[in-house]
Amino acid sequence: MHGHKLHYFQSTAKELKTFFGNFIDEKLRELNKIVSTAEQNIQLYNKNVSISNNNLTKNWLDQLGSIRSTRERTMKSLRVIDQIPARAGYFESVATRRSSITKFLYDHAHHTARQLESRVRLEIARNLRWRLEELRLWDQEAPLLQSEKIASDLVGIDPDTLLPLVPANIVGDWSGLREAKAHAVREAAADLRRLCDELATLIAEKSPVRECETEVLNAQNSLTLDLDQFFRNAELYRDGVFSHTTKESISTLGIGARLDALESEFTQSDTTAFTNETMRTLFPDFNDVSTRALTSFAAIEKDLRPLIAGLGELKIPSPVTGTREIAPSIEAEQKQLQTSITGELSEDIRHLTGRLDIQLSSTIAEANQQYNADILNARRRRRWRYITAMLGTVGLASVAYLFYIYVNRDVPQDMLNSIAWNLVAEVIAVGVGWGIAKWFDDFPKTTARILGDSRSILKGKVFNIVDEALNSHDFSTLDEAKLAEKLSASYARLIEIDPDGWEQIATERIDALRHSENDYRRLRAEYEVVMDDVFDHTSSYFSDATKNLDRLTRVAARVKERAIEPSFELLAETRASLEQVKNQIRSVEFQT
Repeated sequence: MHGHKLHYFQSTAKELKTFFGNFIDEKLRELNKIVSTAEQNIQLYNKNVSISNNNLTKNWLDQLGSIRSTRERTMKSLRVIDQIPARAGYFESVATRRSSITKFLYDHAHHTARQLESRVRLEIARNLRWRLEELRLWDQEAPLLQSEKIASDLVGIDPDTLLPLVPANIVGDWSGLREAKAHAVREAAADLRRLCDELATLIAEKSPVRECETEVLNAQNSLTLDLDQFFRNAELYRDGVFSHTTKESISTLGIGARLDALESEFTQSDTTAFTNETMRTLFPDFNDVSTRALTSFAAIEKDLRPLIAGLGELKIPSPVTGTREIAPSIEAEQKQLQTSITGELSEDIRHLTGRLDIQLSSTIAEANQQYNADILNARRRRRWRYITAMLGTVGLASVAYLFYIYVNRDVPQDMLNSIAWNLVAEVIAVGVGWGIAKWFDDFPKTTARILGDSRSILKGKVFNIVDEALNSHDFSTLDEAKLAEKLSASYARLIEIDPDGWEQIATERIDALRHSENDYRRLRAEYEVVMDDVFDHTSSYFSDATKNLDRLTRVAARVKERAIEPSFELLAETRASLEQVKNQIRSVEFQT
């Protein structure tokens, strides 16, 4: 009986050992299945978190690009004003208009200088010819008296020949330039008003604080959704671990209460706390930055309001542009030019007449000498002609008388009779010879011809000398470059004439604008500093994706540490305990 009892208890113990061994094996298989499922869930969780991180990175890059676009758009709205010059004439548009007018007047001055030289030379030539015709310097009756009058009798030029010296359209150029100045000052004032209004609009719209708040809010909303998904993944894992069948399976092991305690430790308040902490970590101090920026905007707006009001009250009067206002100045300038050019021309003409005096006096003297020489030669020829005629007739008479004596030599003649007849014959012969010489005498015609030729030659020489002297004479007053420079300077003075004192009024308005411009630049610089601070802080939230992901990873690790790892550790401890019990059961040996 005792042996049967031992056999029974041994068999029963073996069966119990086998039962408990199989039971523990079954629990371990089920536990390993639970752990395997949990590991798959955690892998899925990590994969979802990775995908979420990729989406976050893309969103951050998009939001960083949006912030930069907002910055560029704001900077375009916050235009930089050009430096307002000290005077109306220094504006770029006025300088361009003045340059165009100056070029036209410069070309007109050179054209006028060329035309003036031609007119003056023509006028002087005409006057010289007229005076030479009037003086008749080639007359031979009183050459010394005429030559003495040359320098004093040659006339100059009529001052009216120089007119017009000022272009007729200079009134239009003057009016256009003054209108350009007024327009430039008004445009500067209007541009400054627009800039102040644009700055006021940016401040009123809380730009760029509003845009940056929107981007941060969108990023926070997106991150909140990602965190909610993250927490749902954690719950998915916990649900996989703490399933109903799993709880029943392991409740017999005495860890159900501990699992329930772990499950209750991670609540909605925990997720909210983690979310708030994540927001503070990724978007630190943004509320302070936003509040500080809005406070600065309020201070800028306070200083900007009186500036806008002052610019609105600033008025730019219109300058006078009528012909009546500038006509006296044009007339006075033209009179001054006429007097100056005429005076300088008089000096040039004195030099010209001095040269002509020397040349003409020398030419007239030479012509008179030649004339006297020709007359003297004509007289000599006339004298020799008479002498030849008389000597010839006397010789013929003597020959005839000798022939008569020879023929009548037989006729007795006394000496007295012969001498008397001889003298009578010679007297008759001289008279005949004188008559013949007188008949053929052309001396009056010769002297008239000599006088006419001399006058004609002298007249030609006189006019040639005048023409050559006039053509070769360099009128320094009429030098194109010099005269054009003088005319251009006169034109420049005319287009800058300010008969109504508008330039002074414009300068006062410009001074006020420059003061307002300095205020605007100061306010704009303050706004830009605030704007850069807001942009820099906002951009820093999205510019370093790696740093943000590290922060999220640390948050996820803390969530896993709180929500996932405790249950994992409990299951591991439970499995280790079961393995230990299994090994202890298997180590039991029953001996017979």
